[in-house]
Amino acid sequence: YQRYVQARIASDMEIIGWYGTSVAATTDLVANPMLQDVNKGWLQYMRDNKAANILTTGSVAGQIRFGAGGDFVNLDVAVHDIMQGIPSYMRQNLVALIGTDLIAQEKAALMAAVGGKPTEKSLAQLALATFGGLTWETPSNFPARGLVVTSLDNLSIYQQDGSWRRQILDNPKKDRVEDYNSRNEGYVVETPEKLTAWEFANVKLEGEF
Repeated sequence: YQRYVQARIASDMEIIGWYGTSVAATTDLVANPMLQDVNKGWLQYMRDNKAANILTTGSVAGQIRFGAGGDFVNLDVAVHDIMQGIPSYMRQNLVALIGTDLIAQEKAALMAAVGGKPTEKSLAQLALATFGGLTWETPSNFPARGLVVTSLDNLSIYQQDGSWRRQILDNPKKDRVEDYNSRNEGYVVETPEKLTAWEFANVKLEGEF
């Protein structure tokens, strides 16, 4: 049970990091299923402190079109262009964080291009090893259409010493144990200039534009 609780807390922290936009006195899980109102996450930190590093629109207002005929035809172009917003002297240890929808579209386009040729498939797999010259990964709970370029040590979660409160209550009336946890946390991008991204909610995939 303890392992489950700790794993769920860690998962929620990741969700807040990517989706959190505000801090509500009383949160509403129905209205904010991705914990948007629990705390301000890393992307909101950027929106508040370095908004110029978050791409919000392409050729069509309010939309970032990804795929053939769009603003970015593939992930190589997207990652390379997004990375240009980071000063060259800060480009050490960068990694591309890429959502599953974008990876799926990239793989589908490559497989369609190479057909059923085994040798071509091997080359296609090599082409997926990096994008825009950067290694990539998809963090757990990362937005499916998200794209972030930064170094992993640039993303921090601070916890206030002594702020963690926990109480476990045995509630026989409802035949359950109730576990209450709270603590003060802050999500910080250590060097905002070293992070660039696009606004994942504005992304349109090929076939949607």
